Amino acid sequence: MAVFSKILQDNNKLQDRMNRSRIKLGELRSQANNYEALQNDRLSVFAAGSLGRLETGEKSDFDVFMICDSEERRTSGKSSVSRLEEYEVFSALIRINEDLNYPKFSGDGRFLKTYELQDMIKATGSPQDDSENLFTARMLLLLESQPVTNEELYQRGTALVVENYFRDGLGRDNFRPLFLMNDLLRYWRTLCLNYEVYRNEPERPWLKKSLNLKFSRKLTIFSTVLSLLAGRASDSSAFLDLCNLTPIERLADALDAIDDPTLEKGFSNALGTYESFLKAKEIGSIEFETTPTFRKRHADLADRFGRFLHEAFDSHRIDGDLRRYVLI
Repeated sequence: MAVFSKILQDNNKLQDRMNRSRIKLGELRSQANNYEALQNDRLSVFAAGSLGRLETGEKSDFDVFMICDSEERRTSGKSSVSRLEEYEVFSALIRINEDLNYPKFSGDGRFLKTYELQDMIKATGSPQDDSENLFTARMLLLLESQPVTNEELYQRGTALVVENYFRDGLGRDNFRPLFLMNDLLRYWRTLCLNYEVYRNEPERPWLKKSLNLKFSRKLTIFSTVLSLLAGRASDSSAFLDLCNLTPIERLADALDAIDDPTLEKGFSNALGTYESFLKAKEIGSIEFETTPTFRKRHADLADRFGRFLHEAFDSHRIDGDLRRYVLI
């Protein structure tokens, strides 16, 4: 095993958290088997958020997304899943969420929606991409998701989305996945803008969202961008392999590819810093502890974590000609 992946494997706290998350995923999948509405071969349910990253704690919720696809949709344009079928699916998911004692779905369930796979692909870059939340669903599918039902459709859908990003690379030895990189950076900027909206709403836990942005969101996106710079996504098949890794595993894999020994100590420290953030979420202190001391401590931790990512991007082992596309 390569050095950075070994450092991650030796971090017992993060490994224990990943194992507990897999147990929770198993519980969700087992519960889903009890509902006929979720045994639909045109529909796949996947978990995003902390469960999708395999880093759940006691306070974590079930961030659920659904993709659907059918031959009829591809040929005639009709919806893959009827409205009545959607209601039955939503009802089943609400019951599972309650039975497993997860927090209620956010926004009074307004994010419960099925996304047509063909729309997620065809709308890329269009006004519809943002207005119908297809962009966010697509990014979460690729970057931080775990299948709950119908893994076959989940894997096929992920592959089709990835192939769309790499469609210009067929037969080209010098292909650079700039289309994908631009969407990753667009996603980061979208999250930053969304935070500015949330912080002006008093009922929103803006401190929690701020720290999520500086830790988990930043990790999810920039571990993937770093992978592109490290040459770990030469074609669609290689990027699919990265999609099957969690963000923290993706970061370790990218660092293994860069192979810069000066980053080893910093990576080990960054893992400890990240676990501190996850622990704070687990005990609920992000939502309830808003003292100046708490804010300063976690602001310092976030700064350290961000500085390590910058050091990785600044490594002399990265092709500077490719790195410039992150900025321009």
